[in-house]
Formats: sequence, C-alpha cells, structure tokens
Amino acid sequence: GWVLCAAHAPTPLAHEVEVRVFTLSLQQPLVKGQAVEVHAHGAQSPAIISRLVCLLDKAGNVVPPTDPAAPRPRCLPSATNAIVRVRLAEHPLCVEPFNVCRAFSRMAFRAGGDTLAVGVVTAVVS
Repeated sequence: GWVLCAAHAPTPLAHEVEVRVFTLSLQQPLVKGQAVEVHAHGAQSPAIISRLVCLLDKAGNVVPPTDPAAPRPRCLPSATNAIVRVRLAEHPLCVEPFNVCRAFSRMAFRAGGDTLAVGVVTAVVS
C-alpha cells in the first residue's frame, strides 16, 4: 500500500514488529517459525513468526509461565491473547504502534486462505 505522510515526520518502515494478537479458530496452533501473510491497511507481505513473547489474559495482563525453565509459550492455540514478534520476509511495511496511530497499527495474519489471528502493533522492533 501507499502511504502519504509529511516529509518532516515520515511513517517508519518496519522489518520486524511486536504485535498483540488474538488467535481465531485454528486447525493447528501458531508456532515460532511459521510462515504467514500479513495484511495491514491494504498492504500485504509474507512474514515469519520469529518469537512468541508471552501469553496475555483477557484483561491484557501478562500470564506468568507455568514452567520457569520455559518462560515463553511454545504454541498459541485457538482463542488466545498473546504478544508475538513478526519478521517481514520480502519488504517492509509502514506501520506504527497502536498508541501513536490506531489505523496504521492493525494487522491480520492469514495462511492458506484462512485468517489465523488479528492484532495491533505494540512496538516497531526494526
């Protein structure tokens, strides 16, 4: 997608973002390294889920890990809130964190014609 912005305050290009997601009804859970297609404000790009950061409860608070030896979740089943890190594979996208611009923070993750998860960008990593 094309983005029109002021020359003195350009919209950042993101190669990797941290996203607060909600997984929809999945046939298989989301895992680290899974290839997805990111849809954001009319643009789309192939991406890889590079890290499952943490699980969240319905209020958005971090759920403490059940196993202290494994602080990060291994997979995200259906109807789960979580924070994930996504690396865009081909080209960067213009996105901003949710607290900066709500319209440029919304994303959907798709694969095989199915929508796997929806979410908002919490941080632009690189």
